Amino acid sequence: MREKLDHDIKCCMVDVIKAALPKFQRKHGYFDLLGFDFMVTNENKLVLLEVNTNPALSLDNSTLAKMLPPLIDGTVDLVLRTQGPERIDVANGSIDQTLDDEILNSLPDGFCQIYNERTKF
Repeated sequence: MREKLDHDIKCCMVDVIKAALPKFQRKHGYFDLLGFDFMVTNENKLVLLEVNTNPALSLDNSTLAKMLPPLIDGTVDLVLRTQGPERIDVANGSIDQTLDDEILNSLPDGFCQIYNERTKF
């Protein structure tokens, strides 16, 4: 049950990301942290409520206080490793892609890749 729900959530997130790709700023040093709000019905049906481009990051309760700091730390770590100065090919100003596999094999705890722009999945 939990595995199916996780799979459905990831599939829905991928659909949203694919639909929004043309709207994302594609500049070195930019990243988006999206907040996806889901609801599960009494019949165990997943419903996407909204996607926030500026999600609240307040630590109002113990669940958020436990969840958000590792999320923010992991996100900043991942952004710096994928977009840091060592990734710039000075000769042509492009991003060096050679570290991608290494980065994907060492994602922060609790993180997983759900979409790859190069493979479109």
